[in-house]
Amino acid sequence: MTALMNKLISGAFLIPLTVVSGLSLQACSASGMPVGAAKKVMGGRFVGPNVIQDGNPPDWVYFPTLYPSTNTPSGIAIGPDGNVWFTESTGHSLVRITMFGAQYPIVLPPHYNPGDLAVGSDGKFYMNDYAKNAVDKVTIDGLHVTQYVVSGSMFQNGITEGPDHNIWYTRNGFVGKIATGGKVTQYPVSGDAVGITSGPDGNVWFTVGSAIDRIIPSTGVITSFPVSPGAVGIVTGPDGNLWFTSSTTVGKMTPSGVVTNYPTSFEPGFYIAVGPDGALWFPGFLTNEIGRVTTSGQLSYFFPLAGFGGNPGSIMAGPDGNVWFADAQQAIGVYVIRQISVNPTGWIASGGGQNVTATVTETNYSGAWTAVSSNPPIATVAQGTNSNQFIITSVAHGRARIEISDSVGNRFDVSVSVH
Repeated sequence: MTALMNKLISGAFLIPLTVVSGLSLQACSASGMPVGAAKKVMGGRFVGPNVIQDGNPPDWVYFPTLYPSTNTPSGIAIGPDGNVWFTESTGHSLVRITMFGAQYPIVLPPHYNPGDLAVGSDGKFYMNDYAKNAVDKVTIDGLHVTQYVVSGSMFQNGITEGPDHNIWYTRNGFVGKIATGGKVTQYPVSGDAVGITSGPDGNVWFTVGSAIDRIIPSTGVITSFPVSPGAVGIVTGPDGNLWFTSSTTVGKMTPSGVVTNYPTSFEPGFYIAVGPDGALWFPGFLTNEIGRVTTSGQLSYFFPLAGFGGNPGSIMAGPDGNVWFADAQQAIGVYVIRQISVNPTGWIASGGGQNVTATVTETNYSGAWTAVSSNPPIATVAQGTNSNQFIITSVAHGRARIEISDSVGNRFDVSVSVH
């Protein structure tokens, strides 16, 4: 394994409810580059560190976390910078990860255990803290941390920004909010609140055992809607309904309380999210699979190859149009639904001066592609007549790779051999 060196940026002890200079470490390789290598499962072979596709779906990408024997990824979100960020509860870190797997951790003090993750409209990160009754706020540079002490123990509790731009969170026996000025207000509930979401009606909705509760942000009035067999994860769907997970189903509830359940083949986890395709995606934490349900109730399931991953948890639509999730088996996973196809996938030229046209298609994508040659003295590439076509020209004997990429981080490599 590549040796790591830690660069100490600055450090200070953090105290509750006070913004102070924080502790920030950047993990680097011996060459000074950020650490992160992908394991991409495609017919049993590995490639990396880029998110490279081979045209044979399904494609699963796994980015092992730094120091994997101790880190457990928990929450995941798109940061204010457009990158993917995740928390490592036992690794005491908030980590930025690029589309190609490079990781930049903000290392927190050892008594911090960040869990579920949300991003506020103020551009800051908010995290439920597994180690104590607290919500942590961290700036994107990692230099300032605020810790808000709250009531109620927690484990798999949620956090989100509400329609009022306050941060709302759940705890065992409470739902609470942190106002933009830092004031903490908590409301008791009759049970252990878990999932939470900003609702389609301007209210905040959260799960409490065998019910889904609605709280009106301006008044704090709570209304409970019974659901069977219960609810844990919750999200507002693209259809204006509330979608939730239970021990045996995924379900939807209208804002007026009408519930429809869809039985699943495995026990859904604590999380559910709207995918880049407009469907709802949810993990099978105990069965190492991911489920998908359309807003009309059609279910499908996706299994990674055996031996990779194991406990998918927090899940979201990534900025690249794919499904990203935190896997408790020390990895960040990606299920590629934005598939790139290139024809031909490879080319053998009998000598220099020959050319071939490579045509690109990609599902759920309407942007542009770029192409570069890994070895221009062997083969070059230029834009073709159409935006999805590239002219590959052989130059001299040898091998090259034409790297065709979309604008959000997906890539397909065309192999070229010149005889």
